[in-house]
Amino acid sequence: MCNITMPYLWMLIVALSNMAVNARPYNIRPTILFSDASTLLFDGDLNTARMLGVPMTKAKMEEALRNETDDVTRMKATNEAVDELNNEEEHMDCRTQRAQAMKKLQANPNSGNYVPTCTGENDMLYDLVQCHRSSQFCWCVNPETGTPLQGMSKYNGKPNCSGKDTRYGREIKGCVGKKKAKFFQRLFASLINEWIMTMGEEGNEGAISNKDRAARWKFAQLDKNNNNRLERREWKPYREELKQLNKLRKCGRNFMRFCDKDTDRRITLNEWLDCTLNGVYLYDYKC
Repeated sequence: MCNITMPYLWMLIVALSNMAVNARPYNIRPTILFSDASTLLFDGDLNTARMLGVPMTKAKMEEALRNETDDVTRMKATNEAVDELNNEEEHMDCRTQRAQAMKKLQANPNSGNYVPTCTGENDMLYDLVQCHRSSQFCWCVNPETGTPLQGMSKYNGKPNCSGKDTRYGREIKGCVGKKKAKFFQRLFASLINEWIMTMGEEGNEGAISNKDRAARWKFAQLDKNNNNRLERREWKPYREELKQLNKLRKCGRNFMRFCDKDTDRRITLNEWLDCTLNGVYLYDYKC
């Protein structure tokens, strides 16, 4: 350091100062998930923009940069609260969970909360088949924990929970486990956001109603000839959008074929609701 001349030392100080000013804890710019996302400039908060994967308006991005620390703190607190709630309910017996669910439902009858059905001595076990009445969706569970069994759910009917029904135990090719859960979270985040942006105030409903209505709305948007079936030429462009999901390309590429359960290259409304709500209720069945 003694051999460095004053001009060079001054240049070094200036360079280090610029680095400190421009440094950020992490890259907060939202990832663009869809090929046409550049046309959707989101005007909401930073964390929602990250989740939905759409670019923010310049004004909102500048505001988000100023409030970055507060956003991180709030997100951390939210995640901790959710983790704490999940840990509390992890080993909850059916009778206890049912009592809590009934209490919430009585406080807000229009919430559409899921209420488990119980069996066994003192109603400590869960029925093998659990249903959510307002969404007309049923799924198989572990009778001791109430945990949904992956791939064993059905829309507008009850699945066969004996293990012999392979039709409803299929998987999206190359998209299982955490990838599948993340895919459905991203899928419905985008569906609900698109629906609300299009419908405006009519889109402000409860969480469960949002998912069901957003799925039906998207089907109608894709059904160009209004024949209540999505033909390949109708769903193919949407598949191209889904393929752009960050790190979930295989999920997006194979999702529409997964929905076509009878492999006739057409997707009926029941098939569509089954394959979309199947995933979201499997991973978020207590919403």
